[in-house]
Amino acid sequence: MASGTRIQQHGLIVAYDFGTSYSGVAAKALSPDPLVLTDFPYQAAYSPYPKMPTLSLYQLPPGGSDPEGTGIIPSPQSQQLELLHEPEAAAIAMVRELKPYLSLKHGDTVLVIDLGGGTADITLHELVPNLDADGGGAPYHLKEVACRRAELAGSTFVDDRFEAWLEGRLGLEPDGFGAWKASSPRDRLKLMRAWEEQKRIFGEGWELRDCKVQLPDTLWKLLPAHTRRDLSSASASRAAAACTDDPPGWCDADYAVVGDDDEEESGDDDEPYVYIKADTMVEEMFEPVVDTIAWALRPVLAWDGGRADWVLASGGFSASPYVMQRLREEVACVLADKDIVTVPNPGAAVLKGAALFGDNLQLVAARISTLAYGVEMSCKYRRGMPGKPFISNITGARLVDHCFQQFVKRDHLVVVDETVEHTFSTTRQYQDSVTFNLFCTTDNSQRYTSQPGMRRLASLVLDLPPPHGPHERHLQASFRFGTAEIQVTAVDTESGKSVTTSLEFVAGV
Repeated sequence: MASGTRIQQHGLIVAYDFGTSYSGVAAKALSPDPLVLTDFPYQAAYSPYPKMPTLSLYQLPPGGSDPEGTGIIPSPQSQQLELLHEPEAAAIAMVRELKPYLSLKHGDTVLVIDLGGGTADITLHELVPNLDADGGGAPYHLKEVACRRAELAGSTFVDDRFEAWLEGRLGLEPDGFGAWKASSPRDRLKLMRAWEEQKRIFGEGWELRDCKVQLPDTLWKLLPAHTRRDLSSASASRAAAACTDDPPGWCDADYAVVGDDDEEESGDDDEPYVYIKADTMVEEMFEPVVDTIAWALRPVLAWDGGRADWVLASGGFSASPYVMQRLREEVACVLADKDIVTVPNPGAAVLKGAALFGDNLQLVAARISTLAYGVEMSCKYRRGMPGKPFISNITGARLVDHCFQQFVKRDHLVVVDETVEHTFSTTRQYQDSVTFNLFCTTDNSQRYTSQPGMRRLASLVLDLPPPHGPHERHLQASFRFGTAEIQVTAVDTESGKSVTTSLEFVAGV
């Protein structure tokens, strides 16, 4: 499908990126470049980031109580709705934007690290030529060549570790910090904004500097008197002397709080600060999260002996100087003299790529299945098989339920729109319906749906029209692998009756 066809058909492509902490919207009409929305209600504090807090974006318009009520799509099953994995969307946008500057060519492999608020998603793609491209089509497809990885290692986990560290050092009663967060949401947001400013600049120029975070006055006043006194006395004074804008060193303590013990209301400039050593920032806040990202990267980097022509980084967390420097160390083995490449606005890459994909579904050519997919069936019983055997009153064969018929293996390359089919038969005379239970697993060796790790995704019931007789009826089940969904169809070959459902092409780990 050439670029522009879907635009001409629908008039407008709208892309949504629902993130853990921030979400955004982009749109594409006849112009070649998507428009990323940056003007949201009540967004002033978050500008110029091209997204807004997810909870705000989830608010429905007046009168809207469900997705259909918003008027975006006719129904959740609409063919106007397409799903796309975040790192693939980021790859589409960044390859398009960077191709003129990086001399990207067909056959190049591109490693994409998408670092968001909640997850770190890693994919490896090969640029393959689009032989069907016409004057308006993209000259390339993205073909996934290694099993993608997704880990809970986004920036919010660094935030969580900061809050846990802070709670452990303020001397509050049990649940005191949690109670303060619940009762003072504005001040908690103020605290996290102050922390965000420090988190975003930590490691600039690979200089690990100690930092300070301003504490809201409402939190400071909750501290026990002895804690405020201790933290505001000698050790705090030494920390204050060391924690200048250009600190020559640090005192013995790994943190200190400096503030005025006066109970009177104070302005922002008078509010106390918590000072944090650079080593503490690294060891207790950043490294546990970065280690998880690095652990996810290594098996992808090991693909085909460790070859990646380019490494692209996207997502808001990729703006962290410390994180990027650590990732440079991890990918140095495959990049030689090249650097990780990003774009000026990495947080918008997923939005742009999703809008471009919505206009041209051919941009993704193939992907690696992260799970094994199949259906539950009855099979011939052999000694030692789990389950209770039964006799088919059609063939007289001794059968057992809960066998797993695999349609695609984990780590198998699946071409977009590829269809895999298998034929089955009824096991009972006068059978008037057949249920196909759809399962997935991370283990290619599993043969029974009762084994640990098997996950049932859906059930598909096919009613068999008359005549219902003593003979076998043959059924055909097919899995059609789309860009981000699997369409499963069951057909009664005798009558032609069929039933279809769609499943998300699940991103396994």
